[in-house]
Amino acid sequence: MIIAGLVLLTILLLVNAWIVFQIYTIKSDNKQKYEKVKEDFNTTSQELLRNLMEKNIDNQKELLQEIQTHHAQTYENLIDFNKENVLEWLKKAEEKNAKHMAQLKERLDAYLKEEIQDQDQWLELIQSKQGSSSEKLDIIESALNKYPSYKEFVNEYLDAIQPFMESRDSKVKKKVIERLNRVSRVFLDNCRSEDYNFAKDLHMKTLEQGYQFMKETNENYKEKVKMNMGIMENTINILSKKKHRNPEMVKELERIDQQIDRQWIQNQPELRERYNELSKQSMKLFSPVEIDDEQIDQYNEEAIRSIEQAYNKLQANSYYYTQGKRLYELTRLLGGWNMQYLSVPTQTYYQSVYSEAFAKIKPEVKPLFTKQVLQTTKKEVS
Repeated sequence: MIIAGLVLLTILLLVNAWIVFQIYTIKSDNKQKYEKVKEDFNTTSQELLRNLMEKNIDNQKELLQEIQTHHAQTYENLIDFNKENVLEWLKKAEEKNAKHMAQLKERLDAYLKEEIQDQDQWLELIQSKQGSSSEKLDIIESALNKYPSYKEFVNEYLDAIQPFMESRDSKVKKKVIERLNRVSRVFLDNCRSEDYNFAKDLHMKTLEQGYQFMKETNENYKEKVKMNMGIMENTINILSKKKHRNPEMVKELERIDQQIDRQWIQNQPELRERYNELSKQSMKLFSPVEIDDEQIDQYNEEAIRSIEQAYNKLQANSYYYTQGKRLYELTRLLGGWNMQYLSVPTQTYYQSVYSEAFAKIKPEVKPLFTKQVLQTTKKEVS
């Protein structure tokens, strides 16, 4: 199509040049001839242009038909070529994939075989430890850390830990229950689907054992506190009737008092009231002057206000106290109190604030803080 256009343009240029030359020649003769030649030129040019355009259109149609035929053939050839290449590529990909899958299966089989062998070795080591021992429990726990879903290890663990569960030592039993609870939780989180019900029941049973142990321990301690309070009451009654106090009885009273957990007793209303009453009797017994309940209550109220002030200052100025600056602001509020006259709740409040202050202070400042608290002027009951 482009070539036909170039040919047409060349012919027109040649014809135009020839006509211009003829016009120039004729124009020099006379004007009449010039007009005739001009008219002939227009007629001839139009006819020539029309003929050329008709031929060019025919040529364009033939060229277009030829291009379409060529494109159709090329497209068919391309499809056939791609079809063969795609089939060949798919065949090679399938062969490569099959080879790769075979390699993966081989590696997986080797891994599973190695894992089974390792589990068997662990099981052999566990069973080589006869009876029940702490070492055997440690070995099984190590095996479960590596294979937390292996049920056989759990069964071995249950057999090995059972004798410890029957221990009468509360500390031993508490530790054993904690270990069993941890193992049952890990197994439940990692077990196979077919072992889920077994794992769930085991963990629930372990939780129930822990609950029963804590309940039993709490009841035993409660009975022990009641017994100690009975001893305290008898000792106070005996000492109150004597003009000269027996030093051994006084030490025994102090020893029993120190064995009572004051924080625990706050959750036991009946025991708390009884202990507070015994504390007041003890305060009166060892006080150099006569002190009544109203004075003790007032002393506790003053202590609570001072402790609260110390806490507020600690929250507002902890930066200075941490660096060892302005410590007297805390020590004058926390120091000097006679713990003998402070009730259990007041002592608990004091200990919590004192502990928080002590924790925030830098290690090198702690000795100075402690010294200032001890050297604070004693606050007497008035």
